[in-house]
Amino acid sequence: ITAKGAISANKPVIICTSGSSTSAVATLDGVEYASLQAAISASEDESKEITILKDIELSQPLQLFSENRVTINLNGKNVITTSNTGVLFDGGHLTIKGSGTFGDPTQKTTAYLFNMKAYSVMTVEGDATFYSALDCFYLENETTLGYVDLYIKGGKWIGGEQNGVYWTINKYDKAAGDINVSVTGGEFYKYNPAASHSENPVANFVADGYGVIKNGDWYKVVKATEVTDEASLKSAISSSKSVPVIVDNTIELESSYVSLASGYNLIVSENGKIIPSSTYRADVGETISTANKTGVIN
Repeated sequence: ITAKGAISANKPVIICTSGSSTSAVATLDGVEYASLQAAISASEDESKEITILKDIELSQPLQLFSENRVTINLNGKNVITTSNTGVLFDGGHLTIKGSGTFGDPTQKTTAYLFNMKAYSVMTVEGDATFYSALDCFYLENETTLGYVDLYIKGGKWIGGEQNGVYWTINKYDKAAGDINVSVTGGEFYKYNPAASHSENPVANFVADGYGVIKNGDWYKVVKATEVTDEASLKSAISSSKSVPVIVDNTIELESSYVSLASGYNLIVSENGKIIPSSTYRADVGETISTANKTGVIN
């Protein structure tokens, strides 16, 4: 640095160097952006993360288009939405990871936190908390060739209630194309993703091999233990309350019944059956089966 002019004694000298701008809210590939939308619009590579630098309040929806490939690391920050829609997809891929908050904690204005239209893909990882006044996800695909793919691997989800139903994940009733939802993690407030009453008929969005543990008003999705015979069934349903047990085949019991203690979780899939011993069936003249049904027994 070449100094010119005079410097008065006892006066501070300020030297400006390259560094984080106080107006920047996010960075992408070493570039700072004054708005999250600008960073999203510039992102076409999911391997390069947008890192949130400070708390943000959004008065307009964020938008994704077909060319956008976006990964957002919340970085412990809060992204607050105040419009009717938080993120509007017109195609594109979005991954949100990390801790923090995203959405409308007041649950008064954002009815559709993520509105996903045709050719949209979204993945959620980490332990951030997401809020919506109604739908955390509104999934609509009006094209027969299009798709909407949603993968929930984590996060805490707080949606809204209407007519006695929580609409945390909600498919558009007249969707023409594929809408695929796979839940393998996360916690949901007053909403069971394995029995979503936002759909008619009631839908199971939890992936195969996973189950739901209910604790008060919360439903937590976890990896389950699969059992194939009476011995493994009896062992599993008495070993851990935090891991659900799945029956996905036919188990014929040598004993007349299996006892399930309070607080343990047994899931019988659509292909699963638990059949009492042949002696017991002869005594009572019936077979107990749960074929073509699914449910959690607490």
